[in-house]
Amino acid sequence: MSKGNIIMSLIVACILIGGGVAYYVTTQNGGGTSGDLRDMADRAVTPVDNLDNGVVTVGVGTLRWASYFGLYEDIICVDLGDTNAGGYNAKGYGYAFDYYLKAANGTVKTHSHNSIEAADVENIGKMDPSIVIISLSVYENHKVNCDLLAAKCNVVVIDELEDFLDASEYKLNDRFVKQIDLLGKVLGKEARANELKSGIQSVLDDIRGIVKDMTSDKKVYVCGVSSSGAKSLDFGLPEYWALELANGTNIMSMISDKRGVTSMQLNVEEIAKLNPDIVFVDPTCKNMLTGTDSQNVMEAIIKSGSKIYVSTPYVWFGINYDNVLADTYRLINNLYGDSVIDQAAVDSKIDSVYKLFYGDDGSDVRVNMIKFFENTFMPDGENVVKAKGVPLTIGNEYTIGGEKGSRELVKV
Repeated sequence: MSKGNIIMSLIVACILIGGGVAYYVTTQNGGGTSGDLRDMADRAVTPVDNLDNGVVTVGVGTLRWASYFGLYEDIICVDLGDTNAGGYNAKGYGYAFDYYLKAANGTVKTHSHNSIEAADVENIGKMDPSIVIISLSVYENHKVNCDLLAAKCNVVVIDELEDFLDASEYKLNDRFVKQIDLLGKVLGKEARANELKSGIQSVLDDIRGIVKDMTSDKKVYVCGVSSSGAKSLDFGLPEYWALELANGTNIMSMISDKRGVTSMQLNVEEIAKLNPDIVFVDPTCKNMLTGTDSQNVMEAIIKSGSKIYVSTPYVWFGINYDNVLADTYRLINNLYGDSVIDQAAVDSKIDSVYKLFYGDDGSDVRVNMIKFFENTFMPDGENVVKAKGVPLTIGNEYTIGGEKGSRELVKV
């Protein structure tokens, strides 16, 4: 061990002991403090020599990114929220890889949800992983503990990245590309980084080719999208990437220039006045449909005569970039019909999107996600994982049935 590392080890050991954490820290597995490569927190980071000691993900979106880079076999510890049964929900990587089952049998360890506490520093430090991937928000909110961990482990900080597209140009934005390149270099997987960039761009080019010179004048209300928890139907989303890529018209843009994934709550009168032609319902609202707010919205939708479709889930632990691209194909079919793209082609293209992000493990993501929201998803053929709320089928058209006060979405 170098003299500098010995000094740093002693300093950190004193700090940890003073804070009640009594274990010795070294920096033999990389400290992320040298080289020209900088992460999304503008820290100098060091590429790994190998992943033999495993990978730990900390915070929103980090396991998603690790999954994009094929690190399933290397994952040894993840956020608690990524391993419970409900954690499947909207996240494509939960259907591609059985993190839930690995946590259940103890193969994968867990740490505090979207945080890193003193106990996490100790436990992760003892694992001595090859690298720890930490989200920017966790790093900013728990910087002292993150820095203590970085004294032992090679740490890279990545962003949650709510914005990832220049939708008008059908291109990935610079920060998203920067993050792909960062992880490619840090993980020693630059070929995979290039594959992701070119693959996603190919999907965007394909979408652009399909909707070229086409614009729908149908007014669309996107609702029930999870944002800081599940939302009822009176919450609309002002920015919906899939709809922008499909050249659709979001009615929320008529009342707000708000950007990002934060939902806006509307009153029923506003929704009725906007008079949407199409309502896209995010399936993550399935346990909110019996509430008064959703019931009132259903009454307004009945009067407007809107067509209703269940979309692919948009956001959960950050933006589901794979689902955005998958749902764009569904929306194109809903907006322009089978003459532009039929259901068989939609399903084929969606399967290709998931295989781009997860390799062969992405082959069944579309089908298993549909099964989950229908309450029948079986991750290992025996243990049924059921979503809360009423069954909804992603991609299906719905109408509203039942009596006032007990309305329900009914398949067409």
